[in-house]
Amino acid sequence: MRTRSRAWSATQPRWTPLPSRALRASHGADPYNAGHADYISLDQDQLPRAMKLAALGEDAKSAQQAELRRLWQSLSPDARAQLWTAHKDDLLAAGLFNPSVKQVAPDRGSGKHGVQEPGWGDWWTHMKLGGLVDGADMTGLTDASRHMERYLSNSGDPMKLPVDKMLTDNKGFQAHMDNNHLLAYQKAWREQAIAEFEKNGGRPVAIPVETPSGADYYFTSDPNWYYAVGAARSNVTGVVTAVPGADGKPVVGLEYQVNVWDRYNWDQGKGVNVRGGVHTRR
Repeated sequence: MRTRSRAWSATQPRWTPLPSRALRASHGADPYNAGHADYISLDQDQLPRAMKLAALGEDAKSAQQAELRRLWQSLSPDARAQLWTAHKDDLLAAGLFNPSVKQVAPDRGSGKHGVQEPGWGDWWTHMKLGGLVDGADMTGLTDASRHMERYLSNSGDPMKLPVDKMLTDNKGFQAHMDNNHLLAYQKAWREQAIAEFEKNGGRPVAIPVETPSGADYYFTSDPNWYYAVGAARSNVTGVVTAVPGADGKPVVGLEYQVNVWDRYNWDQGKGVNVRGGVHTRR
């Protein structure tokens, strides 16, 4: 999905968790005067490697993407800003905003895929659900139809959710994300960005942010998405940047991605009623 942007500004200093930087110190001529230490971060070793990996963009292999994400977290805010400025699109293509929180579905589901051979009853159910796919399409439940069709294909492979469409279609879900994953953290992210900007001498900084998955969202008022996912878990990943404005004061912005995940299944006793038939799981 595409990323989204927000920017904050104010007449005050205008409006991401950082690991400890690995440092080595050179204390100069006086080994007893640590106050004159000159600290050199490992950015000088890590940044060139991160630049090289980022340049691969969508061609980066899984191991390279994992290494890039580790480097992104360990770089200083200053070096991270340099990497973001030089390779923003490549970083996004390499999956930089993929969530790191454990993606657990809201419910247990029906078990592992492909562990049991289907019987005649299962084939009959498969035929009935195939009719529901056509009926859902005819009544405008296009996402519910698409998800059911994918389920019936029996591949067991993950399917990408059209998250931008979910946000546009369902204003309640948009409000859920705004209130629980953006507004709830905006003040702290802004303050952290300003603090790092000032610590960096007024030079650009970039800080990664990620919210916990939090409460599930239930699409009970939206038949299309209710039949497509029912309930889903979500979070936000992104980067907060602080750059000097024309007056030298920090201008803080946020680029973020909404992530949503769910396990497709039908709970015992629940059913679907669309043109083409009714099916209830017994």
